[in-house]
Amino acid sequence: MRRHIILPAPDPGADSFELLQSALNGGDLLLELPRGLFPVSRTLRIFSHTTIRATENTVIRRMDHTAVDVHDCLVANADEYDSGNECIELEGGVWDGNNPANPRGKNALDAENSYSGIALRFNRVRNLTIRDLTVARAESYFIRMCNITDFRILNVKFFSSCFRPNQDGVHLNGNCFHGRIKGLYGISPYTPGDDMIALNAHDGAAENDHFGRGERNVPSVNYGIDLGPIEDIEIEDVFADSVYGFFRILTKDHPVRNIRAKNIRGGCRFLLLNANAFGDAPPGSGLIENVEFSDIRVCKVPESSSSPRINGYPLWGLQLKMKNVVIRDYVRPPLDMNCGTDSVTLHPAAGAITAFEPEPGNKQGLFTDEENIVHLPDGGFRCLKIDDVF
Repeated sequence: MRRHIILPAPDPGADSFELLQSALNGGDLLLELPRGLFPVSRTLRIFSHTTIRATENTVIRRMDHTAVDVHDCLVANADEYDSGNECIELEGGVWDGNNPANPRGKNALDAENSYSGIALRFNRVRNLTIRDLTVARAESYFIRMCNITDFRILNVKFFSSCFRPNQDGVHLNGNCFHGRIKGLYGISPYTPGDDMIALNAHDGAAENDHFGRGERNVPSVNYGIDLGPIEDIEIEDVFADSVYGFFRILTKDHPVRNIRAKNIRGGCRFLLLNANAFGDAPPGSGLIENVEFSDIRVCKVPESSSSPRINGYPLWGLQLKMKNVVIRDYVRPPLDMNCGTDSVTLHPAAGAITAFEPEPGNKQGLFTDEENIVHLPDGGFRCLKIDDVF
């Protein structure tokens, strides 16, 4: 029989780790958390068939100077590097990584025993739901998932007060299948500090690294990941006013396919979609297949609050191999029109544009430069399709 535990109001001055972890041990549990602050000094481990339900005024916060090891985070599933788990749900609450008091190691690329800064980390979970909550002050990824099948991320807000590299909102690594992401919100300026959603079948790692020992110069944020395909993901309703970038797709030996994303709104400082080459994944690498973006209204915004400078990256940077990639109904708002950055650049190794319908008011159209890179200098379009013609 499933247990049902309702915890008493916490003592905000005391470590709540033992109280919470004792309740979580064994799984098969509905755990209800009242309003108040639950400080925790260690990673909370969630077992199978567990629902944690919190109020909007419940805060689970990593205590100062307690996240120091590569294994540390705020929350992880219990068997992430073994048999895995199933049927885990987080609902409600504010899940606070407290990154001002829990920085990464001095060398962010040193994986050996170095805190990676991930707030919520899930690996090898079937049937995962994260809903109606806020993830706050992650040092790196707000949510990282790998080897996840059948997942839902619904109505999740991201909040930052201390910005760092690699602050992705939802970061997917290999073998993530059948997911739905609906309602992601960057609720503070420049949040997330990196990509809102990263679909990284590759991740700058030469090969899988389960131990994070640094032999392959694997960043600590990649500790424990697997490389593999990412398939069948539905994304809808994504909002941020000054995110670094909305989407990152990185692929080399494994495909990213069957992705649908719609209703994307706001401003980005670098790229709306970064599908560019990276590290050992040169232009033309990998495969991005059967991917559609639609109903998007995103403009470029300045890099920082202290400078009006707008960087030179395009909004849609496309260098990795593409097959049946379609962008529909993209509007580039007038806020950054004629700011000197392309709407689209397409590398010849990625594929060719096989259909294009501009906005009626876009008079510039496509052109190809001396390096055979296709540019759309400005404005939006009703439809752009890219296919593998090789």
